[in-house]
Amino acid sequence: MRNELKKRYDYGAWGERRPDAAQRLLKGYDPWQRDCRDWRREARQQLREAAAWELRRTLWNPLDDPDRRVLIEVRETASAVTARECLLEVLGQNELVRLPEGPTEIGDICFVHPDGQTPAIFWTTANLCISLVSIGIEPTPVLEWAFRLHKRTASKPTAVAYDLELRAPVESMAIEKEAPIEVEWPATVTDDGYYAVFSENADLRLTGEEIRARAIHEGPVVVEAFAVEPDRSSRGGRLDLSAQKAPR
Repeated sequence: MRNELKKRYDYGAWGERRPDAAQRLLKGYDPWQRDCRDWRREARQQLREAAAWELRRTLWNPLDDPDRRVLIEVRETASAVTARECLLEVLGQNELVRLPEGPTEIGDICFVHPDGQTPAIFWTTANLCISLVSIGIEPTPVLEWAFRLHKRTASKPTAVAYDLELRAPVESMAIEKEAPIEVEWPATVTDDGYYAVFSENADLRLTGEEIRARAIHEGPVVVEAFAVEPDRSSRGGRLDLSAQKAPR
């Protein structure tokens, strides 16, 4: 069944759309109220849905219209590859045989409900698999929401203070060999705070709380980390490394 699903959605080509997806990671991300049209967050759940990812579920509705509701589910996985596997599983749970692709401006790979169906969109950004579904009596268009959520999760934050400490056991990495990156994360003040990691010339993945970087080719490797939360200046940190061929 899984192989048939991969063939149905041309899964083998997903990683070709945005190869830089593997060079971003997000930890603890949840949608902000300002990105949800300032609707009220009615419910919030955090679940361990599978061994490979964690599910954060929020429910939103406007104060003046109880017939409109939007469900947002954020599945945090270990890497961009795992996020694509997660999206495939989410799509496989859909009652429709195959969903059409969504706007190329949203996510690394994106699918939507067709016209005439309940408004819904499903996509990956870096190591996240995100879905927005209108579940109220009155349908709510969700593309506008998705554009805002994608912009926040895909854009590198601007840090006022670059005071986060990043460390690696080596200054020179061997190509295609993983190296652990340690970040001294500050505690966030709000529940909506999250952490983001961006790299140049290295794919990233999470193993528990540890970040691991794998250099792609010879040359400089840059890893930047950010602590982000609403109505506060982001904090950042940078680590400069290099990559070379492993000795024979």
